Amino acid sequence: MRPTLSSISQLLKRETRLKRRNAPALRPLIIRHTAAGLLLPALAFVVALASFNAAQQPRLPEQPDMTIDAATRTEVIEGTLRNLREGYVYPEVATRMEQAIRERAAKREYEGVTSAKQLAQMLTEHLQAVSRDKHLRVNYRAAVLTDGDIPGARIMRRRVPDDGGGSPSSDAAGGRRVVREPDSGAPPQAAPAPDGAPVVVRRAGADAAAARSLGLEKVETLEGNLGYLDFSVFDPSDEAQGKVSDAMNRLADTDALIIDLRRCRGGASNTITLLMSYFFDKSIHLSSAYDRIADSTLESWSFDKVPGRRYGQKDVYILTSKFTFSAAEDISYTLKNLKRAVIVGETTGGGAHPVSGRRLNDHFFVMVPFARYISPITKTNWEGTGVEPDVKVPAAHALKVAQLTALKKLSAAKRDAKDAAQLKSLIETLQKEVDALQRESSKS
Repeated sequence: MRPTLSSISQLLKRETRLKRRNAPALRPLIIRHTAAGLLLPALAFVVALASFNAAQQPRLPEQPDMTIDAATRTEVIEGTLRNLREGYVYPEVATRMEQAIRERAAKREYEGVTSAKQLAQMLTEHLQAVSRDKHLRVNYRAAVLTDGDIPGARIMRRRVPDDGGGSPSSDAAGGRRVVREPDSGAPPQAAPAPDGAPVVVRRAGADAAAARSLGLEKVETLEGNLGYLDFSVFDPSDEAQGKVSDAMNRLADTDALIIDLRRCRGGASNTITLLMSYFFDKSIHLSSAYDRIADSTLESWSFDKVPGRRYGQKDVYILTSKFTFSAAEDISYTLKNLKRAVIVGETTGGGAHPVSGRRLNDHFFVMVPFARYISPITKTNWEGTGVEPDVKVPAAHALKVAQLTALKKLSAAKRDAKDAAQLKSLIETLQKEVDALQRESSKS
């Protein structure tokens, strides 16, 4: 028997009051579990993690170094290995990592390290050399760590938005998804700015420039009636989700949609789930997540209700680069395999594992990937491989190539001669620009 919204909401209500200062009020959620009898452990897990602040962890400036002694080195190394043994998603890989670190320690590779920054960097490199896991990192902070400084594995509060049609039904599809922090796993890299400014016919929202972006940098309608969304991060806040819903409603009458994730390093799964829900006519199974700590697998489903209008079955194109990472890869991988989006650009970074921040001492913490996503289509995920584009082009060319691809398809379906002629002219212009980009690229 599946739990109802009201029953789970009541279970969480008491904890929510206690944690209101540190986290947004928990939304009602539904857990579809793969094994009977695990509902209460799963709920306890949700409640335990719900107190983390849901805001994105900002990228901190370069940290002042600190001199450490042998006792601190031992504390950090042993604490890291203990947490990996207890929580890393693949126990056999955790064993191999521990063996590699102990072999290096036996060779006294860490013995002369007195720099806190150097120790964190060395351990990260040595662990990643075995695991190839870009979310796994040992981190150092100069100031004494508080709980708010350590990004946690935070459970998405499944939100069943009110679309104006009354209260959501108790059998609305739900699930649990885990927030991946965009900067807690992958090393800092400078993401490229999107290629040249697109031609804008009308801007969706006069106050768009004045409002805080919350990761949604642009909402535009391009020539040919193509919608365009540009994300730098998927912010988990209610305000950010409101901006996504507002943007999707403003672009509801466009003929195709381009989602630019070329500089998006990840973010919150609740926000990408909301966005994906606009592209399906009913609630569907998006993915599952195996949680090693809870030893359980939970399914994630799109919402059966969204605020406003769904986008329907119109074409969606996602732009990617080698910098596209984590939750940005999730939406790319999921929509690609569900045949709901065409991916244009470069193979993405390859970070799929949700992470949990574990404190080691006052200045060190380790990000432990503790779960893995499972596509209902591929039965695996994009960890270590990235998301392969359907149309492989340099990231700098991806926008124009996506525009050209979309317009060609729309043109073939146009019945109105005037509309078809307008699209033909625009296609010819874009084709020349794409050809020029390809020629320039072949020279370099």
